[in-house]
Amino acid sequence: MTDAALSAPASRRLPFDLSKPVLVAVVLLLAVMIVLPVGWLVVYSLSDKQGGFTLANFATLFTDPTFVDPLVTTLILATSVAVICCLVAAPMEDAMAWLQRYARFWEESLDRLAAALERTP
Repeated sequence: MTDAALSAPASRRLPFDLSKPVLVAVVLLLAVMIVLPVGWLVVYSLSDKQGGFTLANFATLFTDPTFVDPLVTTLILATSVAVICCLVAAPMEDAMAWLQRYARFWEESLDRLAAALERTP
């Protein structure tokens, strides 16, 4: 056979790289999906029904019993989830460190076993 027959077929390449424009488009899309809702939340929390600037919404949030109970429940839930995540993550980190100490031992042992099995007829 000739070298031409053995070589891989030439791939078609675009004259320009599309990865950066696609990456920029995805980043912009994600930024818009995050910034718009958060922006609307900030704007509507700081404006009254006529559209003027006010902090009365926050005063109502912290003084009206209708809003205080859900606010307290939300704070308790968020705090408990954060504490549970920390309590679960710390032992998992210790377990991973413990497992990594023995990983080399098991890899070497299994490699020796595989070599011994390959030598046997």
